[in-house]
Amino acid sequence: MQGPPPKMARRPSRNAKHKIEVSVRVRPPSWNGPKNEGASSVAVRAEPSTSSLSVNATSHHFPDHVICGSDQSRCFDAAGARLLSKIQEGYSCCLMAYGQTGSGKTYSVFGPPGVLTKAELRRAQSAGHLVPDKWGIFPRVAIQLFSLPHVQSFQCSVVEVYQNRAFDLLDQHKVLSVGSTRSSGLDLGNGVFHASGCTCRTCHQIRHEQSLQPIHASPNPVLAQRQEVKSAEDVAKISRLVEVSRISKGHLLNARSSRSHCLVQIYLTLKHGDRVLEPTFLFVDLAGSERIKKSGVTGDASSEATRINSSLTILGRVIKALSDGVRHVPYRESTLTQLLQPVFANQAEAQHAEETTVSLRFAKRLTSVKMHEARVDGVDLAAKKKSVEDELRHAKAQLEVMAQKGLGGHFLPGADVTERRTFEENVSKLRAMETTVMKLKLQLREAESVEPSSAECRRLEERLLKAKNQLDIIDGVVMRQKTIPGLWAEPKLAYTTTEAQVKSLESMLKSIGG
Repeated sequence: MQGPPPKMARRPSRNAKHKIEVSVRVRPPSWNGPKNEGASSVAVRAEPSTSSLSVNATSHHFPDHVICGSDQSRCFDAAGARLLSKIQEGYSCCLMAYGQTGSGKTYSVFGPPGVLTKAELRRAQSAGHLVPDKWGIFPRVAIQLFSLPHVQSFQCSVVEVYQNRAFDLLDQHKVLSVGSTRSSGLDLGNGVFHASGCTCRTCHQIRHEQSLQPIHASPNPVLAQRQEVKSAEDVAKISRLVEVSRISKGHLLNARSSRSHCLVQIYLTLKHGDRVLEPTFLFVDLAGSERIKKSGVTGDASSEATRINSSLTILGRVIKALSDGVRHVPYRESTLTQLLQPVFANQAEAQHAEETTVSLRFAKRLTSVKMHEARVDGVDLAAKKKSVEDELRHAKAQLEVMAQKGLGGHFLPGADVTERRTFEENVSKLRAMETTVMKLKLQLREAESVEPSSAECRRLEERLLKAKNQLDIIDGVVMRQKTIPGLWAEPKLAYTTTEAQVKSLESMLKSIGG
């Protein structure tokens, strides 16, 4: 029986603030990981009953929860379950995992390598369990959403931040535009659209009126591809895709160290009669901070570590600015902080998880950040559908205008017919091979979860190696063809941004039954 819908007309007072909740998870000693002979020991004493712990005799009493051991259900109960109730109330939520390399962030958010498979899910369900024991907070939350009242549907996007650039893991590692972009024009209504830079009197007046409006700190959304989630197997597939697609390397401190930040966002549609709420739930698995001397990395891995540490330092500056209450918050100094700006801009309930001395200092500072509670407004379903349809129609019109102006990817005038045909064929082969490589990666992970040393695993490994070699060859050919004078012009940023907006609006329309 469904309960009554939440009151959507009443909003919390703008003066009502809450602190960010912090949960600390203490990882058990690892006996199988890489050893660093020069590493110093850390004495940790945890008291879960009083939510306190001491590190090398320094006590910390600020955490809301202290979680010990490898029990994933306890971690979920402490850090994830409460946020599910906030989602039902119409609040957008964020859970962020922060800590040094090897502290168990990815383990906590997703789970250990090799368990995010359909085979593991089927084994758990046959034993009467909702989820496998080793699955992390994200797949547990996602599966719980299926049983919540009023949840009509939900979709997921997956963004990886590597070397300060954002990539869409659901769209063949496509590079994403982050931050503000130039407007491609003005919509004057009634199907009339004027391009950017138009100097007519009407456009001048509109820009003047816009300049008088207050400026709000709300960034442009990153238009990553969304995938509809309909079953627990879909949850397993997305989690497994993150595992096989994300960049990772081994070093002295961690056998499998993530070299990128990963942001998985759930977009929900909650239906209450003829009204809908659209909260979001963002999961942030940050790359681990590391000291290069201790991790022993060199070359590209050293450059990656420098970038990771730099982005985490900027995140620390953002947290400090927020806790100090200063006017300027340096969100724009890194891709990561631009992506996290909506979380800290009074738009989300936030929680945070992880480990030792430096991480605990960061966590303590995070507790001093006071955030306004912001509930997502309920809107009329029919009005919302019409609004999205109108916005989609306008975006498609913009895209058509930009294509006519030559802003989309196109062959240059006079391009050789044979070269055009060869280029199109190779691009098609490239897309097909990218899909094949990803499918083989997922199939291999599934086979390894059943029997790691089986003949099927060896067969898939051979096919995957061959497919990767073919992919590298085709990718090199396409890249060289793009440099042929007079053949091809890459799409402009404004075009790709609008194209992504069209896809996002189409997904949104589908989620509300359009």
